[in-house]
Amino acid sequence: GALQPVYTPSHFTQILNSTSAEMPLPFCAGQGCFDLVAQYAGNDATGKLFAGAGAKLQDVYRSAFSAKLPLAMVAASSSAFGGGNVVQAANAANNGCISMSTSVSNATDGKSYKTASNMMYPKKVNERSFQDIAGNSVHALVDGGFTDNTAVAWAVHAGATEITAVTTDIHGGGFPQLFEGAPGSKCAYLACPVYYQIFESPTFKEVQAQYELFAGIKPQFESRFLQSIKYGRITAKTRDNPWFGIHAGTEVTIHHLVINTKDLSIGGTDDYFFYSSLVQEIVTTMVSAADAKDLVKMFKQGQ
Repeated sequence: GALQPVYTPSHFTQILNSTSAEMPLPFCAGQGCFDLVAQYAGNDATGKLFAGAGAKLQDVYRSAFSAKLPLAMVAASSSAFGGGNVVQAANAANNGCISMSTSVSNATDGKSYKTASNMMYPKKVNERSFQDIAGNSVHALVDGGFTDNTAVAWAVHAGATEITAVTTDIHGGGFPQLFEGAPGSKCAYLACPVYYQIFESPTFKEVQAQYELFAGIKPQFESRFLQSIKYGRITAKTRDNPWFGIHAGTEVTIHHLVINTKDLSIGGTDDYFFYSSLVQEIVTTMVSAADAKDLVKMFKQGQ
């Protein structure tokens, strides 16, 4: 069978106002994850080697994520944008072995995160502490952006056939990487996202060509952050992707709104006060640009 990707798509789900303690949907996106078993290997200070295996991931998630999970830790998992260093030993060492991921275990009653945290930092690394980690299936959860930074794949996974996608970059933001012919991954410091192709048509290059034909407007003033606003519609057809549980042959209409910016990204070291300036530039452009009304009309009518 196919090898497991570096990052496996997964998600927390909850029905609002529900009294059920179980998640309504499996934690893994596709059945390809259900029978996976984490394998563990390590050594102590003397070089003695240890090895072990955890339980099936579907069993781990069914027991650990049934109820009482602390909201702060769930949010931390979804915000672990630097968590990629957990699979890159060199990056972890460069950061003084600081973990930027979150860890979970098979502990029940809402103690999954706490149990994993206690086991990840034992006073002494020996066979017992190692087997504690393996026996409790301790492993990392990181930001979902490592598998789909657009949420388009998740929308298709949920059955959507008409999607409005808002991104800030057509080339490097992960959107064209959803299409056939795109590169499989892109590695950078602390980040090595896995790009899952979920559409067989149009191709990666065709999407980039379509983007150049999108309708767009530019600021009529000297802007600091906003470069342009572009909109277009893409009709796509799905391909099989077992990791997202997506089947081939479904037609999906994507209304794509692109807010092209400069000197401002998703966060990290950016000044958060700059985002209000960007919003003001967007509003001013939409109000003043001669073609803004036409762009809004196209967006509303789904052209």
